[in-house]
Amino acid sequence: MTRALRLLGVTAVLALLAGLLGIGTASAGETVPDPMSGAPAVGACYDLTYKQAGGDSTSEATVDCSGKHTLIVGAVGQLPESFDWDDSSERYTYSNKICKPFWHKYYVIGKPSSYLTLLYGVWLAPTQAQRDAGARWISCEVGIATDGVLLPLPKGGPAKATKKPASSIARCADARYRVTPCSKKHAWRATYAFGVTAKGKDKAVASKLEKAAARTCPRKVSSETWLRSFRPIDENRYAIACFSKTRR
Repeated sequence: MTRALRLLGVTAVLALLAGLLGIGTASAGETVPDPMSGAPAVGACYDLTYKQAGGDSTSEATVDCSGKHTLIVGAVGQLPESFDWDDSSERYTYSNKICKPFWHKYYVIGKPSSYLTLLYGVWLAPTQAQRDAGARWISCEVGIATDGVLLPLPKGGPAKATKKPASSIARCADARYRVTPCSKKHAWRATYAFGVTAKGKDKAVASKLEKAAARTCPRKVSSETWLRSFRPIDENRYAIACFSKTRR
């Protein structure tokens, strides 16, 4: 090989390296998606309605916790790159993994006694636009909910569930059987809750729950008359709350 050809070969290699270096420089200049983009901070607050909180995301901004708010953020977690937003099983798994430790500071999910309170745990995720831009996180909130209404929270968040819940979070009903916190005027108070396993079609499940309430509630209330209400707490598992008549 002549000296001229050897020089040509070196020149070609240098040109190739320059091209590769150019490609590397372009990639380094690209914007890397932020998986936590748009995520609220722990301790932040939202002023959402029950319907807004029932979605899996919100475009509403957080608000000053010293003003009116209905939810307080207690945990935020990043999801893996492989997370599939369309997989309901994954959403359930990761929302529980990230949120349960926070929710359990207030009430134990799946424990029938939590039905004696109006505590309400929700999780929120990035909006579709934020997901498209690479955001992948879940935030966990807690509030106080009656039938379809999120109530304003006191500064610092709601009270935590105890054996005898504080009136501000305790489940009561007024004279028209509408759910209300016991701190407001009421005619009935949930004084006992228990769990029942029931499988089958809706009518069969409802019948089993009614029979379970009829067997148990009269022995667990402090009045001759009583009310009962049900809610699902897990697959084929329901909580039944027994209400005693009150003087207030």
